[in-house]
Amino acid sequence: MHFAGLIACIRESNKVSVSEAIKIMLEKGIIQKLEETEHGDIVAADDKVAIGHLRFSHLPQPYMGDPSRAKIFLLYGSPSVLNNHDGVSHRDFNRDHKEFIFNSYDLDSSENKAKKYPLYALDPTFKKYPIYIWWRNHLDHLITESGLASEIVSERLFAAQYFSYFLENPDANDIPILKSQKYMFNLIEEAITAKKMIVILNKRRKWYSETVNLETYRKEKCRDTDGNEYSRVIQLNFPLGTNLTRGNMGPGDFDRILKILRGEQI
Repeated sequence: MHFAGLIACIRESNKVSVSEAIKIMLEKGIIQKLEETEHGDIVAADDKVAIGHLRFSHLPQPYMGDPSRAKIFLLYGSPSVLNNHDGVSHRDFNRDHKEFIFNSYDLDSSENKAKKYPLYALDPTFKKYPIYIWWRNHLDHLITESGLASEIVSERLFAAQYFSYFLENPDANDIPILKSQKYMFNLIEEAITAKKMIVILNKRRKWYSETVNLETYRKEKCRDTDGNEYSRVIQLNFPLGTNLTRGNMGPGDFDRILKILRGEQI
């Protein structure tokens, strides 16, 4: 989610004004005063150490969703450049993406899009763009089998990126941990405290390495209403595919996710 959406979600979660939400973001390190540099508009001052690795043609995507309202956390690697679709170039998509984010959110309205579609890639406003098409296909099995509207699924899922910026080389492994990442790790720790379900789709080792209690949380065993043992941390059978399907998860995991999405007891 981008700046406008972040403010809207924090306002909703904390019941505060726009200025108070920005103060919270500053205090937690979500945003920082940016220095006057060529790329200062999209790179936080404390993240400048990574500038040599970043792809500046696309806005960073730290996460999508509202962590306070979401029931399931999805952990990814880093945002990827999507293939062109229906003649929409990356440049045109990024331009229109920016326009939508900053023109469609009414930060002082309780009926803003961030509230209706926290995981904004499921917003039908994006339906002609690659971001909507990819996410709709990616979550198709969950949406279809849950029987829920995309709006509800958007509210109950939180998608986090291990690294929020687009990279020139997605396989780069010599980038230090950034302050923006530490904020994300803290959100995962809060999800663990709240006993939320977590699905690791990519960068498994890195998530475990940098999120202090994630490995311990995975080893905690729970029992569902049928007496079956399960973990609240799900690892995909084939992480490179990142398909959220029954066949890509352990026995019963997909059905438990469906129940959580529906608000049913597992």
